[in-house]
Amino acid sequence: NDAFIDEFSKYVKIAKRCSSANLNECFVSTFKTAGGQNLTTLSDFQTSSDLQTFNNSNPLIGLILLNGTSIIMAYNPNCTPDETQKYNTSIPKTSCMSMVYDTNASKGPNKVGKDILTINATLSECDVRISGLCIAAGDTTYSAINTCDGSPDIAWDPYGSANEWCAANYWAGAKKSCSDQGMRLPTKDELNTIYTNKATISGLNSAAVYWSATELAADRTWVQHFGIGRQYSNGFKYYEESVRCVR
Repeated sequence: NDAFIDEFSKYVKIAKRCSSANLNECFVSTFKTAGGQNLTTLSDFQTSSDLQTFNNSNPLIGLILLNGTSIIMAYNPNCTPDETQKYNTSIPKTSCMSMVYDTNASKGPNKVGKDILTINATLSECDVRISGLCIAAGDTTYSAINTCDGSPDIAWDPYGSANEWCAANYWAGAKKSCSDQGMRLPTKDELNTIYTNKATISGLNSAAVYWSATELAADRTWVQHFGIGRQYSNGFKYYEESVRCVR
């Protein structure tokens, strides 16, 4: 990210540059998502992967441009092919950079979709935070996907055809839906945390069974019944259970 910003600064006039440790000096410390939920830059954005576009643990960089625009930026190193791939035109250049930017610096309303905008970045809404866990505002809708061998969606359930219901895999579809929002399915223990704190979390279905990301075998995973609180080991992946994404 630092090397990319060094090059970026040759083309754009930069008034100030901040490391991930002091992003608040370049960006408003608290702003709202489009749905009105608060996001805090220091807790939500530290590494490139926090922008939810690519997996990169490099620290983020903050910038203030001469025109007053403030930016949190990351570079995708996978956009740089090695020597054998230097003429490869299949790498999408539009995905090489991710940023969250504020068009009027610290002035209001500091809200996504208004003065806070994004390029190749996802800002997921949190209904509540519990022990650092961001819990999405509302359950997620999703569809079954095909994760059989040879399917492009097999990455969402690498067991492939070892799962006899791979052609209609609701659990994998739930994982994909959470990922599309820059979030993920909770682990078995995180799901129980959501259950035990359900009184503080809006929109949970108290009679529903919820998916966890913790697998048991090729065809099943842990689930939790929010009516009685018990966790079960027979969450077959062809079931269509409820989903609450986390980050």
